[in-house]
Amino acid sequence: MDYEKIGKFIATLRKENKLTQEELSKKLFTSRENISRWENGKNMPTTETLVHLGEIFNVSVNELIAGERRNNSNEEKIDNISITILNESNKKIKKILKYFIFIIIFLIMLFLGYYFLNTYKTIYVYIVACENEKFSSLNGIAIFSKNKSYLKIGGIESKLDYEYEKYELFYYDGDSEYLLFSSDGGDINLNNYYNNDELFSYKNMQKIIKNSYIRIIYDNGQEDLLKLNFQEDMSNNKLFFNNGITATTNKNFENNNLESENVNKMINYFQKNFKYNENDEIYIYETFNKDIKVNIQYSDNTNYLVITEYRNELQHIMEFNLITKDFKFTILKNEGTLVNEFIYNFFNQECSSDSCDNDQINYFLENYYNIYVN
Repeated sequence: MDYEKIGKFIATLRKENKLTQEELSKKLFTSRENISRWENGKNMPTTETLVHLGEIFNVSVNELIAGERRNNSNEEKIDNISITILNESNKKIKKILKYFIFIIIFLIMLFLGYYFLNTYKTIYVYIVACENEKFSSLNGIAIFSKNKSYLKIGGIESKLDYEYEKYELFYYDGDSEYLLFSSDGGDINLNNYYNNDELFSYKNMQKIIKNSYIRIIYDNGQEDLLKLNFQEDMSNNKLFFNNGITATTNKNFENNNLESENVNKMINYFQKNFKYNENDEIYIYETFNKDIKVNIQYSDNTNYLVITEYRNELQHIMEFNLITKDFKFTILKNEGTLVNEFIYNFFNQECSSDSCDNDQINYFLENYYNIYVN
């Protein structure tokens, strides 16, 4: 509607009827200021007021809205003015509705974005294990989330009835050591609602999974150290889920099954091709590698493959755990003096010592791992 045209038409009709704005306002029971705003095109009379104006000036409401009197040339336009107004109203309603829908969608997207940023990749599940030639702890599980962190390890089992006073679970942060759990036996159970001040929490997850150890303490004060290995089993890093299980989970299940099959194949190979020593309960095989005498041993009790190369006055000892994938390399003089030693984990591809010799790791991979393990 053209407010200015309507206002001028009302002013013309008022003057034709020789009425002042004040006189017209009294007839309509409104203020003179309202009459002035209508005639200046700043405002529009209500529907009820338009009916009263039509009665006063002897014109139809359609003529008032059109801002002109009916004649032969504009008769159809004035008759259809209601339809025109209805269409304009519909357009305004649709425009308002579009803005409203846009605002709703924007707010939903804003909320989803906020929720996504605060929840994506914030839940992790790890399979936890540790093992050496004396002790083992398998099938542990760790769950980290912003709300709660949880760790369960089914105790520390002695393979050869080693007696110990207690064991401690701790992790390193730089040169600092933080104790998480201490016990004289039984399972390890840790859980904690999220708190920035707590050691075992989501914010310390990376430190815990990379640098956690179990210290075995004997009655005589001696100690053994086992590194905890965390293998990621699942995380909420997928936007879409398949039957409630992420692709990451499926892949890990397949890898775990494949890993178990490989270990069984290796054990069968050792049992068939190695000589069994009943006294030590180990399988032994001796050979030569480029004129170097090699002694290879495997134990069902420890799951360790131990390869010793005799090089003049030195012994190169390579110990590999088929389950945890810990690789320990040691160089000893024949009289037992330690020359060099490091520990490397193939699961995490991390060095657990101050430094690791990549040449020795590659040597083990090329000469033994690819033959007996892979």
